[in-house]
Amino acid sequence: MEKKYSISDASRQVEVENHVLRYWEEELGLNIHRNSKGHRFYTDRDIKILRDVKDLKEQGFLLKSIKLIIHDIDNVRKMNPNEQYKLREELNQKIQDEEENNSNKAKAVNGFMISRSQSVQTDNVVQLENKNMSGAAGQVLNIQKGELGQTAFKQGEQRSVAVPSEEKIKRFELMLRKMVANVVEEGQKESEQRISDNVSTKLMKEINYIMMQKDEMAAKQTKLLEEILQKIQSQSLEEVAATSQIKQLKTKEKKKDDKKDKVKEKGKNKRGLRIFG
Repeated sequence: MEKKYSISDASRQVEVENHVLRYWEEELGLNIHRNSKGHRFYTDRDIKILRDVKDLKEQGFLLKSIKLIIHDIDNVRKMNPNEQYKLREELNQKIQDEEENNSNKAKAVNGFMISRSQSVQTDNVVQLENKNMSGAAGQVLNIQKGELGQTAFKQGEQRSVAVPSEEKIKRFELMLRKMVANVVEEGQKESEQRISDNVSTKLMKEINYIMMQKDEMAAKQTKLLEEILQKIQSQSLEEVAATSQIKQLKTKEKKKDDKKDKVKEKGKNKRGLRIFG
């Protein structure tokens, strides 16, 4: 069963005052439910929308701008910061232009009403001042004043028609919704392109990393082979040196043996001479 929150609970979760929630409900046309006693209650969906409204306001969106996108607020929240910035500037500018235009038109209507009132007063004064004029002159004067009044009245009607109607506001909202949809679609395309670019970048990084590992492995193998060759060469030199030392020792021993043999022969010869002597 969906959980329901009172206005006090909702205000704590959204972190605004109760009267702010009531004001947003009225200005944005939110459909907040009531219980049997007529008290407001909020669902999790309502609280999410209110949090989104608060966040958009903190980003600089006007409340009237938010009203135009309230039904697409989920898509707006999915936009990246740059897309939200563009949408905010366009909506706020349109709202400000519309308010300025309405203000100018209201001033024009007020100016017409004042002018019309002054014209009526002038007509009355002129008619009073010309009571004693001849009938033909008085009629001409009244006709001229009447024509001026009708012209001013027609201009006022044209200006009044220019005041924006409900139909114009609905068309404006429809245009903004289409604009939001286009921005979202463009954002999705940009996101897909970014994802593709990111995948390509990551893939290139992985390939470069693998190539670097291969190069490092080849360098290590080359270094290992060089070390093995150096060891083999070193061992060969040591063996050659050892063999040379052995030969030298054998030569020395042989010389010693030869000397001993010569000494022995000399000794034998001396003993032979003694015997014969």
